[in-house]
Order: sequence, then C-alpha cells, then structure tokens
Amino acid sequence: RPPSPGGRRRRSGRRAWKPDGYTGLNGGDWNSVHDIALIEVGKQERTLQDAVGAFTPMLNRGGRHTITTIGYPGLLGRHPYDGRDQLMCIGRTHRADDITRAPVITASTATAASAHPAGRMVTDNCHLHKGHSGGPWIVRGTRDLVGVLSAGKEDGATEGNSVATTLNPEGYGAIVQQADPRGVYDALSVRTSGPSRPVSPGGRATVTATVTMRGLMSAAQVPLSLTVPPGTRLAGVSGARCSTAGTRADCTIAAVRPGSPVRITAKVEVGSGAGRRPPIVARVTSTRLDPTQRDNTSVLRLPTRRS
Repeated sequence: RPPSPGGRRRRSGRRAWKPDGYTGLNGGDWNSVHDIALIEVGKQERTLQDAVGAFTPMLNRGGRHTITTIGYPGLLGRHPYDGRDQLMCIGRTHRADDITRAPVITASTATAASAHPAGRMVTDNCHLHKGHSGGPWIVRGTRDLVGVLSAGKEDGATEGNSVATTLNPEGYGAIVQQADPRGVYDALSVRTSGPSRPVSPGGRATVTATVTMRGLMSAAQVPLSLTVPPGTRLAGVSGARCSTAGTRADCTIAAVRPGSPVRITAKVEVGSGAGRRPPIVARVTSTRLDPTQRDNTSVLRLPTRRS
C-alpha cells in the first residue's frame, strides 16, 4: 500500500476479536466452534463494505443448506489447486454432530484437535483445503453468510468433507458484542392481527403473526409458538413448518431477514365456551443478542359474539 500524502502508511486493520475459548495453540482450534474472528478495517475515502459489497451474516447453529463457497486452495504443483485462481464449490450441508475426525489439511497444518459438535456444519461433496480456510459459505440464491471454512480434506480423499464454523450466537455472537456493544444485531419481534368484527360460536377467524427482524443480521430456524385458550382451537397454521395439537402450535421459520417480515397465518375455531375476548398469544424466540425482548410476545384479544 503506498504511503499517505503525510508520509505515513495508513493502517487497514485496526483491532481484532476472537472467542474467549480460542486457545491460540497450534492445532488447538481448527474444526471447533472457536475457529472464527472479527477484524476491524480502517476507513479511508469509504468503508470496505461500500467499496466491495458485503454478505448478510445469518445467526445459525448449522443445518441443511445448499451453499456456494469460494477460496484460493493452494498445493504446490497441483494445478488448478495452486493458489493462483479463485475456485468455487456448491455443496449441501448438514450439522456436524456426527462427523468423525480424521487427518485433514488446514491453514495451520494441524494434526490433532478437540472438536465440538455444536455450532459447526459439514459438506461431503466439497474437498476444501489449504488456502481456502476462512472462505465464506453463502446460502444459494441469497446473500446469507452462514459459516466460514475451518477444516477440510485434500481433494481426492476417499471420504472427503469440509467443516465450517457457523455464525452461532455463542461464538460469533459473543465477539460481535465485544466489537460493537451498542450495535443491534438480533432483534426479533412479533405482532398479531385479526378480524375487527366479532366471531360467532362455531365460526372461524384468521389470525396473522408477523415476525420482523430489526437487527443487522438474518436468523435461521427461528422458533415461534401460537397458543389459544380453552373454548378455541387451532384448525390449521401455514407460513412455516409447524406442529399443531389442539390449542398450541410450535413452528420453525426457516429464515427471517432484515426488511423481509415473515407472516404465519392461523385458522382459529371459536367454540361456545370461548368467552368474550379470548387471548391469542404469539411468541418468537430470539438470542441473548436481542437487546429488547419485550416485543417477542404479542397478544391478540379476539372479538367474539355471545351464543
């Protein structure tokens, strides 16, 4: 980088943050939930994000995705894996709970480590090795960053796989809070709405729970519950993967992104014993990064007619 007009070189990297569990020992952190860090980049005429763009971090603990990952894998004399070209791979992921450890090639050329099952995901059809470490795992069709490469097998290995550290609340979330304590990253809220006219006994009402992300990150696999009181019943819920039993539905929303609310619709049957204004309760679960969890619950008083 050329010196600035004053003769001093500008620093591009200012500060860095790593999880408290990071050991710093050779071979002590690869293939673990601690293999992730944040670096603050100095601003010149504009920010790095303004200059080259950015992905949206997605809070997650691993799961099934179709991802694209890019990097510069480099092995001496192994074209096209010589580190000169940017290569990509499309992979299908799953949580790394059941992965078995084996010799791998990583940035630190570690030969042993203690792996932790939570907060990692694996793809079995991408063999990613030295030079690809830290490469992003982006959900296909979106700009959601779900993980960064931690470890991988050499191309051609019989049982090849690659493991990413997910952007989980415990690891990534902790260093985000250290780096930007006033920032709002995970701020989920829910709002219920329903009919303005009273519902007669034996009738049905449509109730909507709208889940919104006001933070800077997306969130994957967001839990939402809907409960109705005795005298009413949930006849059906749509908009997410839900398990419904009588007066309660437990749903999992695949993703909630900033600026893109998700609407869950419920059909509520009103019985004769429902009362005048039975409460319909929606509750969304966020992480400890959410600074205000008061709006994680919304109650709709459903207007009904007397029998």
